[in-house]
Amino acid sequence: MPLTFEDVQSRCLVRIVDDDPALRRALGFFLKVEGWKSTAYEGPGEFVRTDDRNVPGCLILDLQMPGMTGTDLQKLMKTEHNQLPIVFISAHGDIDTAVLAVLDGAVDFLQKPVDEDRLLRAVEKGCRLHMALLNHGVGEETARQRCSQLTEREQSVARLVADGLTTRTIAERLGVSPRTVEVYRAGVYRKLGVRTASEIARMLELAR
Repeated sequence: MPLTFEDVQSRCLVRIVDDDPALRRALGFFLKVEGWKSTAYEGPGEFVRTDDRNVPGCLILDLQMPGMTGTDLQKLMKTEHNQLPIVFISAHGDIDTAVLAVLDGAVDFLQKPVDEDRLLRAVEKGCRLHMALLNHGVGEETARQRCSQLTEREQSVARLVADGLTTRTIAERLGVSPRTVEVYRAGVYRKLGVRTASEIARMLELAR
């Protein structure tokens, strides 16, 4: 079954990048009232330095900012293989810029003052897209099927890896050698079709 709207909201974080502090506050408040979690950055530099791309969500991005523009950030994200979906907003955007931004992968391009209903639709669309991208298109049914292949011990290791524990700590918890944990861990990665601890965590979350 597809994720419910409530599931998407609970798992996703909406990023806001805009040099206007009043607009950042207004967007953050509006999203909070609508049930979304959000965080705001005053510019692309702060976003690039501190944002965790592995947290599902989307990016509401201003087009015109001092220094690095919104489209500059879009290009940088592409070179860094950051797949966070972008919803552009601008008081200065023209049709050509909007078309190019969407063709380059943006979810939508909204003129200020922003149409609230359209913004909410774009945010949900972007968040659902990012969750699918982070899970390589894997849905709940596939996640459950893959997790069902894990042995009981592999399931224990998977949960501990997802919690961020080291191999040595897991070995101490389970009363086995680190080498044994590595064997179980390799089996988890292979059966779930993932490569990182965060992907294991997302797969377990989907399979619940």
